[in-house]
Amino acid sequence: MWIIFFFAMALAAVVANATTLARLTFDDLAQHATAVARLHCLDSESHWDSGEIWTFTRFAVVEREKGELEDIVTVRMLGGRADGFVSRVDGVPSFRPGDEA
Repeated sequence: MWIIFFFAMALAAVVANATTLARLTFDDLAQHATAVARLHCLDSESHWDSGEIWTFTRFAVVEREKGELEDIVTVRMLGGRADGFVSRVDGVPSFRPGDEA
């Protein structure tokens, strides 16, 4: 019985592989970023890609602070609504047309 218990615990340790993200301050993010800008949300659309729902949000660059950016930037984020399904991911923001970020 103990052998089965230890085998189950070892199997659980292998299966329970997860990722933890560290929360950074804005200053830390800006320091490590290749570009920093103020953006205006134009639109967003979600669709399936490789078995996951992804949301593609287009932004117009309002003000550049660091780095080189095109006038229109598209950001791909995990989660969204597609074909009647909703996928939400903790920590992933959502944007509506008119929002600024």
